[in-house]
Amino acid sequence: MAVKYDKRVRVIFAGLGGHGALAFGELLTEAAARSYKYVSFVPNYSPMMRGGESETMIAASQEEIDSPVWREADVIIVTSPTGFRVAEQRVSPGGILIVDDSVVREKAEREDIKVFYIPARRIACETGDPLTANFILMGAYLEATKAFPVEILEETIESTSKGTSRERLLSANKRALHEGINLIANYKEQPL
Repeated sequence: MAVKYDKRVRVIFAGLGGHGALAFGELLTEAAARSYKYVSFVPNYSPMMRGGESETMIAASQEEIDSPVWREADVIIVTSPTGFRVAEQRVSPGGILIVDDSVVREKAEREDIKVFYIPARRIACETGDPLTANFILMGAYLEATKAFPVEILEETIESTSKGTSRERLLSANKRALHEGINLIANYKEQPL
C-alpha cells in the first residue's frame, strides 16, 4: 500500500522539444498517482517535434484539483534558454526554480525563490547517456521537494519501461535519478 502525502504538488518542466519534458511529466504523474488521490498532467508543446518550446504541468493533491492549468507553480524545472525569464517569473513566491545550467546560462534575478543550478545535460553527456538528463533533473526535484520517496519513482520507471524500448535505459535512468538526488543533497550555493 502506498504512503499518502498531504503536501500539494504543482510542478512545471519547461524546456525545448527533445529535453524530456513529456517523459518527465508522464513518469512524475504516474508516480504521484501512487501517493496522491488526485493528479493531473497537461502537456503543452509547439508543433515542432525537436527544438520547439514545450512544457508539462503536473499537479497532485489529496484534495480535488480545481484546474489542471495555472499561471504559477511551486516548482519549475527549466532547460530552455529562451524560456528562462518567463519560467523564473512563474515560480510562486517561496517556490523553487531548478535550472539546467549546462543549457541555460542566465542567472535568476528573483530573491524570493530558491534556485538550484544543475548541469544535467553536461553530466548526462559525460556519462555517455545524453537521454538521461531529465532523470537527473527529476532526482533533483525529488530531493529538493521531498514530494514522495524515490522508491516510488523507481518502481514507476521499472513498471513503465518493462517490455518497451526504454527498458535498455533502465539502469542508466536510475543512476541519473540518484545523481540528481546527490547533486541537491550536496548542493553548494554558487557565487553570483
